[in-house]
Amino acid sequence: MERFIGIVIALLALGIMMTIHELGHFLVGRKLGFKITEFMIFWGPRLWSRVRNGIRYSLRLIPIGAAVSFAGGELSAAEDEDQVITEEGIDYDPRDPGLFVNRPKRYRAAVLAAGSVANIISGILIYFFLFLGRGYVVPVIGAVPEDTQAAAAGLQPGARIEMLGGVRVRTDIDAAYADALAPADAALAIRVRQPDGSRLETVLEPATRMVRRLGITTDRSEPVIRVLAVESWQNDGSPVFQVDDEILAIGGEKVTQESFAGILMQQPEGVFTVRVRRGGEEITVETVTRQVETQTDRGLVLTRSQNRLGAFPYALQYGWSVITGSLRAIGGLFTGALQPRETLSGPIAIVDMMSTVVAQPGIDWGEKAIDLVTLVAIISLSLGFTNLLPIPLLDGNHLLLLLIEAIRGRRLPRRVIQIVSISGVIIIAAIFFYGIYLDVSRIVLRG
Repeated sequence: MERFIGIVIALLALGIMMTIHELGHFLVGRKLGFKITEFMIFWGPRLWSRVRNGIRYSLRLIPIGAAVSFAGGELSAAEDEDQVITEEGIDYDPRDPGLFVNRPKRYRAAVLAAGSVANIISGILIYFFLFLGRGYVVPVIGAVPEDTQAAAAGLQPGARIEMLGGVRVRTDIDAAYADALAPADAALAIRVRQPDGSRLETVLEPATRMVRRLGITTDRSEPVIRVLAVESWQNDGSPVFQVDDEILAIGGEKVTQESFAGILMQQPEGVFTVRVRRGGEEITVETVTRQVETQTDRGLVLTRSQNRLGAFPYALQYGWSVITGSLRAIGGLFTGALQPRETLSGPIAIVDMMSTVVAQPGIDWGEKAIDLVTLVAIISLSLGFTNLLPIPLLDGNHLLLLLIEAIRGRRLPRRVIQIVSISGVIIIAAIFFYGIYLDVSRIVLRG
């Protein structure tokens, strides 16, 4: 039932983000004197509609998406600029100054960009309120665990990270992107400003060590220790853990994210007990570990700040970091540093992520709401950024065509617009179905 509720919430959240996007187009268009025929929320058959001041406002059945219709938006595709254009049964004089194509180019550019700007502003505001209430992680080293690359490099608590892997670091997400783009077995250059104001430039050198492993992958982003995956060799080939198990205690000692590794290392070489919560019930399992050679962690444990005065500036910077990080991720796809499976997500993955948050057992609804809102902020920023890319059918491509029109001094030929539109449909469809393929394959592999 919670999974179904999660899917509904995810669809509504996506619908709200798209509505915000279209609301940006709508508000700027009205302010700048564009004729608007309809502003609709969601898609499909109309559930409710009302005409006011010549604009139809409607609520539709399927809770996905939104749209705003500008009069004369298709006029540039007409064979003859003097022919009468009919849209939804209404005839328009092609010389009507209120038609989209007849408005000044700077006005059209403002309307086209307004949707993305609305998404970016809403994402930043969400982060601001989250940071205001819960604090935020800053790129200042809070601790340096033993047997890590940071410890070997001589880094000290209180040092602020300025550069990592050649990337300027202003937020924790900058550091995360830089770490993700760097191969795990490669050295990573780092520059920090020490607490005394001096700068230190050093390198995080990869190294290996023998460690004991349970044979599970856990979620490090949550307060609880939740199992995400179980290796086939777990417990000498007879796994006792299941995905979504919540680990409560090892050897009778309660564990947290911070103490998990240390308590595990203290267990005897043979069999020991692990207390888990599974399906709302606490059970005890017996298991063994395996000695494996692994790379040492980077060891960059960052600090959480509660400075409310810095919440808004940091939210602005955070929004910029998400956008620039997305650009680096796209660059990583072309250079091979990242694989599409690691980077691209389609609509199914977005809905799955949100519904998974809602369906998490053992987490109160307050924490789930915060996790959902955080996801909404990231997706809203990504939606705003993506729509500005020069991909046919997206706002960024329309802005590019508008720039070309301004340089040429006249409208683009109808045939060119048709070719661009058809190309856009093909590109968007290919990306869409490839994203769905990746989404489904991730879910299947997850089990």
